Amino acid sequence: MVEAVTAQRIERRFGPGDVTAPRAARALVAELHDVPAEVRRDLVIVVSELVANAVRHAPSGQGSCIGLVVLRRRGDIHVEVHDPGRGFDPTPDPRREGGRGLVTVARVARAWGIEAGDHTTVWCDLPLDAATEL
Repeated sequence: MVEAVTAQRIERRFGPGDVTAPRAARALVAELHDVPAEVRRDLVIVVSELVANAVRHAPSGQGSCIGLVVLRRRGDIHVEVHDPGRGFDPTPDPRREGGRGLVTVARVARAWGIEAGDHTTVWCDLPLDAATEL
């Protein structure tokens, strides 16, 4: 586990398949007391969903890891979760239970997206000025 924390940027890496990673990521962003409580609540939800998805779906192998970046910028908080996977279809299957974490992310984020290639990055921007109700 590698961690770097500043007032403007948090970076943390988790081992592949680390089932404690979502909890650790939630705890990390929950400590950002200079972020409004409503935004911090949304941030905890988003980070938990994105890290849990990476742990659940990314391939594991020697040297692979899951990366979390939280960057405070003017007007928003940018979140990125990187994993060694090659992408996925973000559309939930209505016949399956679960698989709706990105729907939640889309509801609370100002913007979000997926970048896929040799690895996958799922990112989102949460507005600092007002939280979106779930």
